[in-house]
Amino acid sequence: MGDIFDICNLDDVPKSIQDGLKRDRFGDEIIQLFRIANRALTVNEVYIAHFRMFSATVNSDGEYRIKDGANPKTKRQIMLKLYSMSKEKDSQIEAVDRGTYRLKKSQPN
Repeated sequence: MGDIFDICNLDDVPKSIQDGLKRDRFGDEIIQLFRIANRALTVNEVYIAHFRMFSATVNSDGEYRIKDGANPKTKRQIMLKLYSMSKEKDSQIEAVDRGTYRLKKSQPN
């Protein structure tokens, strides 16, 4: 069993429960990328990682191609989302430099 508090991956939760959540799927995907990286990321790194993880498949030649029905995010969409997420009241990410963001460090209780 994974993290019981993880709302990014709800594959194990019935659809009826998922429908009751107001979620920002795009924001959840970005947070997931930061957790995987476990370090600060530039806008460009988030842009490419988001494409590879959520919009692409790898063919037999090892090349990425857009998944059927996928709508890849633009670099501008990624940049604006990172900025707006960093300015939220209870933001999970913070800007560390121009165009670079990281997960906020957990605050002790």
